Amino acid sequence: MAEKKIEKTRLDRITAFVSKNRITLLIVVCIIVVGVIAFGVTINVLNNQLDKKTAQVEQLHDDYAEWVNNTAELSDEEHQEVYLKLKEDLSVLIDSTRTGYPELRALFTLASLEKHKENYETAVESFLQIIEIYPDSHLAASSAMNAAVCYELLDMQEKAIENYQLVYELYADRSSEAPHAKFSIARLYEVLGETDKAIGAYRELSTTFPTSEWAKLAVSRLIILE
Repeated sequence: MAEKKIEKTRLDRITAFVSKNRITLLIVVCIIVVGVIAFGVTINVLNNQLDKKTAQVEQLHDDYAEWVNNTAELSDEEHQEVYLKLKEDLSVLIDSTRTGYPELRALFTLASLEKHKENYETAVESFLQIIEIYPDSHLAASSAMNAAVCYELLDMQEKAIENYQLVYELYADRSSEAPHAKFSIARLYEVLGETDKAIGAYRELSTTFPTSEWAKLAVSRLIILE
């Protein structure tokens, strides 16, 4: 009986509170409903924008691939004109996105565009930006590899070794480029006249990736160097 009385008292208090503050409670409920609706609209808008930018960057990538494949068919003037248009469109997309897959894809396409154009210093900037912003992305290892190649072409062998080593150390478990990267490190040590380091790198490659074609090449180099 006492419990029923307590329960009734609680119910009376709640009823009295609701009755006294019904306007305030109604306003709070309205605010919550409006907030939920606004959140849903915002998410929908963001998803639409992401879809739109993804479509844009994929089209730009296709345009880049077409430009590369049709190089021989274009005049120098046409080739330059398409290059400048692609560079501008990719830069605008990157500036307007600043996050997620569209930016990642645009940065990689822009870097590849500059590399193909032999603007290696500019290409390196974009490749390194990918590694910095998206270190766990599917394009990170490829970006480090491409950055290393660009440094080689710029005759900056130490920088090239750093980026090849990045591929080997950070992405060996997820990138098929790792054995190639290690072989490139050893090869560059040979170029620099650091034979002991070259031998060490070749040995590590042949031990870590014994079935790789690059390991077989490493063994052939070891026979010569030792």
